[in-house]
Amino acid sequence: MVAKRVANSILVLRIVALVTAAATMALLVNDNYKFDNGGELKYQDFTSYSLVVAIAAIACAYCIVQLPFAIYYAIRRKRLISNGFFPEFDFYGDKALVLVLHCLWN
Repeated sequence: MVAKRVANSILVLRIVALVTAAATMALLVNDNYKFDNGGELKYQDFTSYSLVVAIAAIACAYCIVQLPFAIYYAIRRKRLISNGFFPEFDFYGDKALVLVLHCLWN
């Protein structure tokens, strides 16, 4: 049995990750700057912004998939799928997401 603090911290960190990824997308998409001479820079002018928005969207989707499992884990303090599959899914899912993000970034 896992401590209640650990289960709650997993839930809180999943929520924080979801909120920060969504905030990153919102800030980047709405990022505009006007110069004094009338020139303007927008989100679409930079390809690196599109890449970061794509990474944030993937992170949001991953957090949304993981959030119900984290809620169940925080309430019951046991895994929804207890045959050893889900901890491995968490581990390898996190590894795969980091690999995808690393490949997109480089």
